[in-house]
Amino acid sequence: MAKARDYKREYRKFHSSPEAIRERDRRNHDRREAEKKGLVHKGDNKDIDHPKGDACGPYRVLPRSLNRSRGVRKANRRPGRENKSA
Repeated sequence: MAKARDYKREYRKFHSSPEAIRERDRRNHDRREAEKKGLVHKGDNKDIDHPKGDACGPYRVLPRSLNRSRGVRKANRRPGRENKSA
């Protein structure tokens, strides 16, 4: 029988990597910057979106529901069908 995966260890290992720390730091920086500009506030259900996929580029403010559902919509698309919701 195969040994069970140690998810806790994998999680700790990923989040302590230099790349993950750097990306998280940049995302936190962008969030703090948007708070200082008055674009977002704690508890307002808004997310900072990085349209180019990297935390060092420009960002925009989106509702949490839209920002977190976008990847799900892309994953659920079937080849050869148009996505009418986007």
